[in-house]
Amino acid sequence: MVKESKEDQLHVFATGSVTGPLRRAAQAFVLLHEDATFELTVSGSSKLLPRMLEWQEGDLICGGSEAVIDAAIMYGCVLERTIRPLGARDTAILVPNGNPAGVKGLKDLTRDDVRVGVAMQGSLQGLWEGVALRAGMFEAIRDRVRDVSQGSSDLIGVLARREIDAAIGWASTAMLAPERIETKPIKPEWCAWRTTSIGITPWSVNRPLAEEFIKFNRSPEGIEIWRKFGWKSIHDARIEIG
Repeated sequence: MVKESKEDQLHVFATGSVTGPLRRAAQAFVLLHEDATFELTVSGSSKLLPRMLEWQEGDLICGGSEAVIDAAIMYGCVLERTIRPLGARDTAILVPNGNPAGVKGLKDLTRDDVRVGVAMQGSLQGLWEGVALRAGMFEAIRDRVRDVSQGSSDLIGVLARREIDAAIGWASTAMLAPERIETKPIKPEWCAWRTTSIGITPWSVNRPLAEEFIKFNRSPEGIEIWRKFGWKSIHDARIEIG
């Protein structure tokens, strides 16, 4: 299915966890480009690329981690030389609002009364493992895993319904769903980071405007938008030791 594109319309394909700052950036961008309009197609990482391949349309793809962008390269959904990083996210413990299990730190995820959830796709795939290994708590946390969600949106839902007590996710999550989720810090030396990048598709008919949107997101105004949603500069994405 191929949709008709307009020269002043930007169509962005994105994974769910980046939609907050992307929408806010689009709102600010169209104020600077009065004739521009913005369409956002959101999907989980497992469905996003098949949808792009089926439609063979759109101007940009933005993923919550480099794994999404790498897959887009493999399937021919993004032009490699157009890919640019927008920021990076570090990890935190996610708990339901009110924190009923009283989770304060990673050690609490090893308690017998704490139910831990993980996600198997998208930017959260394998995240808990890297953090748990750095902290020397892999086996103890593995024993507490009681739910495996498909992706970040599903994991937030399980937390909000209090079907689990905690999960290892992104520090930015509480800003995306503040009415449902709180975060608790993880020691910097145990944290993992993931980069969020954006790139132009081979089907873009609005490449100059797409390039302008990328530049805007990397401008001081764009960087500030992403920062307010919990992203940091990629230069801050380093593990602190000692």
